[in-house]
Amino acid sequence: MVVVFGLRLPYVDELVINQDESMFWVVAQDLAHGGTLYVTAWESKEPLLFAVLVPVIRLFGASVPALRLYTTFYLLASMLVVDLLGRRLFGRAVSFAPALLFGAFFSVPRFNGLASMAELFMSLPVGLALLGLTRYLEDDRRGWWLFLCGAMGAVAVLIRFQAAYSVVIVPLLLLVRQLLRPPASLARLAREAAWCAAGGVVVVGLVVLAFVAAGNLFELGFVYRYNVEYLRTVPSDEAWTTLGWFMAWNALHDPFTMLGLGGVILALVTWRRSADRRLTSWLVLGLLLTSFLGVGLGRNVFFHYYLGMGLPLALAFGLGLSLVDVAGRDWARLSLVGLALLAASSFSPYRFEAVERRRDRVRDDSVRRVATYLREHSAAEDRVFVLGGDSVIYFLAERRAPTRYFVWLHHWGRFREVLARLGVNDAGMLPERPRFFVYRPTPERVAELEALLARDYEVRERIGEYVIAELRASGP
Repeated sequence: MVVVFGLRLPYVDELVINQDESMFWVVAQDLAHGGTLYVTAWESKEPLLFAVLVPVIRLFGASVPALRLYTTFYLLASMLVVDLLGRRLFGRAVSFAPALLFGAFFSVPRFNGLASMAELFMSLPVGLALLGLTRYLEDDRRGWWLFLCGAMGAVAVLIRFQAAYSVVIVPLLLLVRQLLRPPASLARLAREAAWCAAGGVVVVGLVVLAFVAAGNLFELGFVYRYNVEYLRTVPSDEAWTTLGWFMAWNALHDPFTMLGLGGVILALVTWRRSADRRLTSWLVLGLLLTSFLGVGLGRNVFFHYYLGMGLPLALAFGLGLSLVDVAGRDWARLSLVGLALLAASSFSPYRFEAVERRRDRVRDDSVRRVATYLREHSAAEDRVFVLGGDSVIYFLAERRAPTRYFVWLHHWGRFREVLARLGVNDAGMLPERPRFFVYRPTPERVAELEALLARDYEVRERIGEYVIAELRASGP
């Protein structure tokens, strides 16, 4: 844990590691200030993701370091769960290894693991669900462990839908267990399914009741309709082709993937000689496969989707280590040393170039100055529109984003298609003119922007590469 904390500490003041997290912060900030989710601020992610961030914003306000430290401590808690899970699956001697690999996976720049991403936050409840499953397998008279599985699985899915592909291993493993221990009992399987379902229903029911009380249940349904349509905008054959190339590249260049696949190879090679660990192998290999399918859910396969593989790869590595004796000490040790050397040699893509770091620092300074200007020259209720992906400006300035779907305005192409499918009038995406319009002029857009702003807005300030324009008092 100390190692992981040290790896993440240098980035504690980094403003933007991934643009998505900035939008999560803005929506969570709106909630912390009394807003209504999907009404006064909108983003397409699941509801509990924003709820996870609300406490730290209420305590520390618009503090990026506080959010970074909060995310780090959340990761450390997840590592503790992975260690407990590893003890039950592989034994005390090995449990530290998957926990360390899991923490390191979220402590390097590649895949945006350092950011406050949904894939990181979903890992804790997924780990707790798997921990509950292992406790039940030790004593199947205690069905409430399966209730915990269902509840934590529902929490994970309500943080990131991709988690459904991970927690589905719970019912699948219960089915495999029945098949491996004949005679199979349909009554027992039904009872186990009922316990799992009960936990999930309780969590989902509580969330639905909260939305009913807040009067935004329709908006919650719209978010899920939107996400379904979003996935349909990319053909499935294109999505899986992209995913295939993505995985092939990572298998050759990513040390975490190498170590995880090394554990898979050891499990397959020793399959016949490790009958006493067969159920553990089914759990880990099944989790790896279903989580891999979950990565493909995003269709475009953005790098951060791969963060969902952090827990499965860590457990696969732990499985491999636990099978070293079964495989034969000399051969296994040689294989692990070879994998470690390959992994070490592939760490070069993880290093930030000095030039990139200097450029990011300059941009961070400009973003802070823009946020300060907006705080000093506007009231808290004034709306601000930031064109492009710099949503962190909303967060730092503590100013309101456009009411509806501000994320769509940053990535107009595919989102316009989704709007059309949903029958939403895209002309209403900015229901009122913001007082301030912030943008970075790019060669392909500068003429369009100047024409758009010339009638109603006046340039007030230029900070770095940013332009701040204000609505004229005489404007409509």
